[in-house]
Amino acid sequence: MTQSIAALNPARHGKLHVVTQRDFSHASEDQLVPVVVQECVDAATEFPLVFVKNAQTGEFTLVAMMGLQPQQNLYCGQGDIQANYVPQVLRLHPFSLRPSEQAEQLMLCIDEQSNCVSEEHGQALFDEQGNKTAFLQAQSDACMQFIEHQQITRQFAQLLLQHNLLTAQRLTIRLGDEQPRTIDGVYIIDQKRLSELDAETLATLNRNGALQVIHAQLLSLKQLNRLSKRASQR
Repeated sequence: MTQSIAALNPARHGKLHVVTQRDFSHASEDQLVPVVVQECVDAATEFPLVFVKNAQTGEFTLVAMMGLQPQQNLYCGQGDIQANYVPQVLRLHPFSLRPSEQAEQLMLCIDEQSNCVSEEHGQALFDEQGNKTAFLQAQSDACMQFIEHQQITRQFAQLLLQHNLLTAQRLTIRLGDEQPRTIDGVYIIDQKRLSELDAETLATLNRNGALQVIHAQLLSLKQLNRLSKRASQR
């Protein structure tokens, strides 16, 4: 757990408030932001969606590309975010669920250094008796739902692997008159292999909602042009 992330408790955080007009400066250097399948259709209208592979575990994560190079976020400015859709994980900030030291349960945590945290303004986290406020309970529920959606997203990635539908892709980006840039290490849906699936498999993917997410990922790659335009304007 990073130094500024702490498990919430009324003794330490009883006076804290969170400003609901969120500040997204914490994401200003996040090139890749995790997304879940439940938000793919909306996210695909704004960002390129790709998969990245964890070199240690081999696990694939679905992410929104918000920059063209490490530590670059072309959507986040001075605390705001210039996007019609904001990924759920960014909207949850400054809250998150983290494993306890014994890894037996998840703890609701807060980023104590977040610009959203105040002792004077915003929504209270605890009442005078040290109980969670309705606001904090709602944030806790949202974090738990996100964890559940992450698990479903991991299952979706496993389904793609089962059908050999993920393929490594080199992305080529052109910025005006500059030399083309390449981005390696990302994976996308293999359209050729998708087209070769039998009718029964396609019908199953359609019934369980996977086909909609697959199409959203493929269509989202059109947003690379939007990223290129943002980069060239900087």
